[in-house]
Amino acid sequence: MHVVLPLITKEDVERRIYYKKGDKNSNYKHREARDIETMVRLLKTAKVQGGLLSGAELSVLMNRSLTTIRKYLDAYQSKTGETLPLKGYVVDQGSLPTHKKFCAELLKNNS
Repeated sequence: MHVVLPLITKEDVERRIYYKKGDKNSNYKHREARDIETMVRLLKTAKVQGGLLSGAELSVLMNRSLTTIRKYLDAYQSKTGETLPLKGYVVDQGSLPTHKKFCAELLKNNS
């Protein structure tokens, strides 16, 4: 199976060219928000096409540590209440003891 992932969009390029806030740590905060937006876009696009991405795959695609990806996933879920379709959640695999809670939330959200 092949999926086409929008890693970089035209809007991403435009934001990088024209973003100049100037206050302390603004670039870091902006990068984190941009990264979370990219992560969500990648996960949802893969799912729509019948694919799933793992945290490790996101880490490679986005050039971020697995710890950072985990932080982004937690931040997104805390902010929105939405569980993203991460491979470990959907197929109940990974290093966490169980993903049943996340699987149930995904099934509920897709109904």
